Parts: sequence; structure tokens; C-alpha cells
Amino acid sequence: MHPSLRPSAFRQTPEISKAPGHTWGPAIGTRIPFETSATGLAMLARMSADEGCARIGEERYAAVEARLECVRKSGSVALVRDSLGPGVSAIAAAVSDRSGTVVGAVNISGLRLEQHLDPASDVAREVGRTATSIMGALQ
Repeated sequence: MHPSLRPSAFRQTPEISKAPGHTWGPAIGTRIPFETSATGLAMLARMSADEGCARIGEERYAAVEARLECVRKSGSVALVRDSLGPGVSAIAAAVSDRSGTVVGAVNISGLRLEQHLDPASDVAREVGRTATSIMGALQ
């Protein structure tokens, strides 16, 4: 499963995999809108508005612009509750290279993360520090 940058990727509810040994989660290859994931929000928040609009389109960007501003004000850590289903949450921070181009993100997602969905939580701060550390290594 990966966030999709394609404007046509608007499926909101991931399909649940029925593969043998797979107990829960989205089916492999499931696409979700980029701006609905913690990873996508973190990456978009680090981009300029022009770049964000180029990535996902002006309409989709406008719909999440206020949320992106919250991510920026919170130290650039994106928090998403029930990201892939009930009880599944995610925390992400974007990674940029030396030129400032967003190249990826650090993400932690899973069950029972609700208590950590605060930018001041130890987990959220660690995700942010890890992204910063990676950016330092890319310099």
C-alpha cells in the first residue's frame, strides 16, 4: 500500500487483504489519496504551495491547506487517526535533501497509537528527530 500522487486515486477505504496468513490490513497495491496519509501530509507540508498543487492538483491541495498549516505549526509532524481503518493511526515527518527537495518521509503507523497523536508526544518528537537526523546525513 502506498499513498498515490495520481489525481484519480480517490478510494477512501482500502480493501482488506484475504491472502493466506494476512490477518488485517490493506491489500498489496491498494492506493489511497496522497493527502489523506500522514506521509503525504508531512511531505506536502514541507513543499511550497506551487509544488503541492503540481503534485495533487489545486482543488485537492486547497481542501487540505488548513491541515498542512497545522502540520507546519506543529513542527512538521503529521498525525492521522484511523488512517487505514478503525484504530490504525500514523505519525510522519518529511525528509528533504540538501537542496530542500522533499525526498521521502519517516512514518510509524499501527494500532493503539492514539495517545501519541500529539506533536508534543515522545513518539511524535522521535519521528521528527529521526527525519532531521536523516536530513543531516543527506547533507
